[in-house]
Amino acid sequence: MRVLNLQTRMVCFFACAAFLCSCATRNPIRPQLPAETSLNETAGRGDWVRIKVHLENGKEIPLMVDTGGPHTVLDKSLEPLLGKRLGTGTWFEPLLGGLLKVNLYNAPKLYLGDTQLITSDRVYTYDFQKESPGPMGVLGMDCLRNYCVQFDFVNRKMRFLDPNRPGNDLGKAFPLTIIFGLVITRTDCFGTGKALFCPDTGFNYADAMLKPKLFRRMSKEQKPVMAGQAKTLKTRPAAWFSKGTFGGEIYTNLTIMEWSGTRPAGDLIGLPLLARNLVTFNFPKRMMYLKQESIGPLNEGVFLSLEAAEFLNSLKEKGQLLGWSKDDKWQGNVPGDVPNEAYPLSENFDCQKSNNPAVYHYTVVRASKNAPWELQKAWRTDAKGCIIEEYSVSAKKHE
Repeated sequence: MRVLNLQTRMVCFFACAAFLCSCATRNPIRPQLPAETSLNETAGRGDWVRIKVHLENGKEIPLMVDTGGPHTVLDKSLEPLLGKRLGTGTWFEPLLGGLLKVNLYNAPKLYLGDTQLITSDRVYTYDFQKESPGPMGVLGMDCLRNYCVQFDFVNRKMRFLDPNRPGNDLGKAFPLTIIFGLVITRTDCFGTGKALFCPDTGFNYADAMLKPKLFRRMSKEQKPVMAGQAKTLKTRPAAWFSKGTFGGEIYTNLTIMEWSGTRPAGDLIGLPLLARNLVTFNFPKRMMYLKQESIGPLNEGVFLSLEAAEFLNSLKEKGQLLGWSKDDKWQGNVPGDVPNEAYPLSENFDCQKSNNPAVYHYTVVRASKNAPWELQKAWRTDAKGCIIEEYSVSAKKHE
């Protein structure tokens, strides 16, 4: 998460010079390794990676682990425990709206089990509960860069390994570069050639986010199942692909978003794709390892959503989608994730045609795991949301 070009990165960092001057860590040599800790059950399955750390007074804090975030940022509610405020600063978070005003404090001691974690000397605070309850902060690269960290999504464990002896059979190696807390690697991009990527455990909205040029190239060379606008992140262009190759491995059911606004230094690989692997970040040795353990996404809801999208597209291709012809082009919203299996399933689509302000709404349902998808409801609204027409849906199953 938080990927941007070098010039913008430097501007944002120097906007809070006091923080930058404190980047020295408390114990940069051979840190004591924390014990293995459990991940939340939903990590990589529609949720961020969350762990529980605690302050010196024993207060427990759930934090999101973010390899795409340069800084550790704590929730504003913890400020009474942090002492005197040192000042204010700017935290650049494009996924939360860009430049955010934050407060600056001396970093508290953070513990994972009985082991104190290495962080920078300063910490930001931000109101993470402003929009909805969530983690009490972000554990960023100022801490993680001191360790060799392994994410085991099968056994839901986070391990701190000896960077000199991380073990064998870790998977394919990807050299890393770390600039101002920004982690970058370079590899083949879904069959479109090599590109720079930030492997970002803090980006949970898609398998990847690509710059416009690369996004268009992938969409052209590999026909997406469906393309439109993602409903998350203030509506961004998105496309769904039945499969793609990253780092020499084939993955299926991919959701790819397009960057808009600030251009990053590289593209971004999100948690849904990373979580299909045993992931080892040996930050001291500047190396990442991916050992593929799942071809498809861990969140079954994403796969079911893709199936629903494929079903709707098949109706259009057959000329059976109410309000559409075979030749009409999609220009609309890609649906959000379906919850994990709980039948009957229901998925809603809001679609638009090119150069047409009307919005076509469809509800597709699946009665059981082995049942086919069916079109349950269809209607059309104007740009203001007023219903123009309700379509009569036949009871006949679409197979």
